[in-house]
Amino acid sequence: EEVIYGDEVGTVLVSFEEEPDLAKTQQMCQKKKLEKRVLTVSKVPISNCILVENLKPNTTEDTIEFYFENKRSKGGPVERVEMMPDQRKCLVFFENHEVLD
Repeated sequence: EEVIYGDEVGTVLVSFEEEPDLAKTQQMCQKKKLEKRVLTVSKVPISNCILVENLKPNTTEDTIEFYFENKRSKGGPVERVEMMPDQRKCLVFFENHEVLD
């Protein structure tokens, strides 16, 4: 359904409409190489967290929480916000992971 290239060279996140049979997918990737490389396949855990980047230096936790709990942003109840002001980013943890679907 969707392919997202990772920050680390050689990593890709692939999402499917339906959950694939992981064992069969792993076997197929072991047998059939892609560009002469054997692929490693693993399931990604469900997350209730997003990384928000490019914040203004004075952005507060309250501002982030209000923004993502607002119905217009289609977010949901925020569990907590972990600010990283020196990097101008933060992690936002939602009470329910389904908000991110």
